[in-house]
Amino acid sequence: MNQFAVVTENLTKIYKLYNSPSDRLKETFNLFKKKYHHNFYALNSISLKIEKGKTIGIVGRNGAGKSTLLKILTGVLTPSSGTYHVSGKISSLLELGAGFNFDLTGLENIYFNGAVLGYTKKEMEEKIDDIIKFAEIGEFINQKVKTYSSGMFVRLAFSVAISINPDILIVDEALAVGDELFQRKCFSRIRELKKNGTTIIIVSHGTDILVQLCDEVILLDNGELLLQGKPKYVIGKYQKLLYADPDAQKNIRAEVQTSNNSLDNKCSDNLNFKINDTENNSFFEPFFDPNFKSKSSQAYLSQGCTITDLKITTLTGVQVNHLVRREEYCFNYKVKFHKNAEFVRFGMLIKNITGIELGGKTTAQTGEGIEFVKNGDTITLIFKFKCLLQPGTYFINAGVSAIADSKEIILHRILDAVVFRVITNDVCLETLMIDFNITHYISHNK
Repeated sequence: MNQFAVVTENLTKIYKLYNSPSDRLKETFNLFKKKYHHNFYALNSISLKIEKGKTIGIVGRNGAGKSTLLKILTGVLTPSSGTYHVSGKISSLLELGAGFNFDLTGLENIYFNGAVLGYTKKEMEEKIDDIIKFAEIGEFINQKVKTYSSGMFVRLAFSVAISINPDILIVDEALAVGDELFQRKCFSRIRELKKNGTTIIIVSHGTDILVQLCDEVILLDNGELLLQGKPKYVIGKYQKLLYADPDAQKNIRAEVQTSNNSLDNKCSDNLNFKINDTENNSFFEPFFDPNFKSKSSQAYLSQGCTITDLKITTLTGVQVNHLVRREEYCFNYKVKFHKNAEFVRFGMLIKNITGIELGGKTTAQTGEGIEFVKNGDTITLIFKFKCLLQPGTYFINAGVSAIADSKEIILHRILDAVVFRVITNDVCLETLMIDFNITHYISHNK
């Protein structure tokens, strides 16, 4: 047991759900013990072991039980049944600022929070300078917290949580606080804690973060532990479940549960594999998952044409939506024109999951392009690009514009038209996100 920071056995959390407040009252005073509720299992028989010094990620769809599990481990909630054991002092970022008193100053809240986390005043005095310096709120440290901006508040809360050198750090979706520079400092501090042997448990929808930081990832779904293993493997299964059609989710859940003992899951990630290793080509070669579809796609109202048949293919024309880093691909789509158009140009744009534009291409400058396209024409576009994106999920926009009355108008545009994922097992040395040398080809069928 000494090697484990966290051990749970059949951990279960049940909530009673009532159709109305009156049903709750009826059950309270019901002499015949009739049930007016049904049970909701936020957690259902969770058994897991987390070794000391390991960094563990937790993923799952909304309502999977991730936050419930963390709240039990930190003592915020009590389980309905089952047992758990936590070894060492815990610092948690479940809800930034939880436990802060808004009528106390920032300095007073540091000591107050330290006491809540089990640290003496003397221990906090040894850390106070580092906490204040990390928080970057200057003279406001002596002002009441209720006067703070939201940015100042989260910086102070994060600073307290990660500056006390806990045995176990628990983080629930709180890695994106403050501005970009502060976020970088937070990640640097977490890496330092990891290097020094702190056990870290992270819940995050940013799966690329989990791949970079974690030794293992746990997949929860509907309160059950479906899978625990290597980050890339588990996240791949999670994303397959996340993007599956509702009718297919039951079968995918069963498939995931039976994959717990898979050799791919148990073997350590080897960064020296060749991308096209024939013995591992099911993972290291591009492939197409029909269930992996964009859920945020939005099409503009057509003003003279319609974009169709959007897809990413290999250079040989095979459709894919899982791309291997360093290889070349083609983004294809067709445009059917419903009226005449002049000086037509076409474009594509790649964005990351937060909407940041990473790179794109247009076929011509504004006011140039195909001088005349008549009603009924179909044009096929092929944009060729080399994928140097970091592992993660990305989206592509497609658009068509023309000149009318000396002004450029959007004939049609689709946002987040195609989603794709970048997979790799090589060492990423480039600092670029993408090779911006994108070329295009146009086929005009009149």
